[in-house]
Amino acid sequence: MSWGLIVEVAQIFIAIGVLLAFWQIVLYRKEFEQDHERSRRQNTTALLLEWNKGLTEEMANTRSFIEILTEEQCRKVANKETVKVKAKYLKIIKNHIGIKDDQKNKKIKLSKAQVMKIRFLGVQYLNLLETILGAWQNNSVDKTVIEKEFKYLLSPEKGHAGLDKFRKTLGGSDAYPAIEVFINFLVSQKKAGLDELAKRPLGNFKFWSRAT
Repeated sequence: MSWGLIVEVAQIFIAIGVLLAFWQIVLYRKEFEQDHERSRRQNTTALLLEWNKGLTEEMANTRSFIEILTEEQCRKVANKETVKVKAKYLKIIKNHIGIKDDQKNKKIKLSKAQVMKIRFLGVQYLNLLETILGAWQNNSVDKTVIEKEFKYLLSPEKGHAGLDKFRKTLGGSDAYPAIEVFINFLVSQKKAGLDELAKRPLGNFKFWSRAT
């Protein structure tokens, strides 16, 4: 066997070896991606179960109450100070913080103990939400599912903005970075949708009138 033939055969085996190594890398990468996707689905399920378990009626009602408060009232709650609130706004949480119905007073002054409970439940809600959205930000969950489940956080017509006024008094993006990123993401998504709608020619819209 000539030296030239030996070299050619060796080169063939080297090429085959390179192809096999490349194919093995491709298979490993595909397996890794499948494992990662499986892990993300499992994480998503686990976190949503944790969310549903942790979000009690007491916490959900307190969240709704805090969303009604002004910036000054939120600051007082965050600082554990007594605060006066319109009686009609307290209906959703009166059973949770021990308030009796009093039709005479238009405003009720919450005690320090009542404020501390509201603050505790509000912080508990934000911490739970930050955990979920932190996983979303780190791409360790199914982002599409989380986005669909939590898009209600930005609903101005319903007063939802992720407890923005309360969050700011507690440190804002420094204390809850993932919530801030998610809210900004929802804002950009909504803006992109409006921009796309504005670009459509008028001919694509259907107009009709109701018979009078």
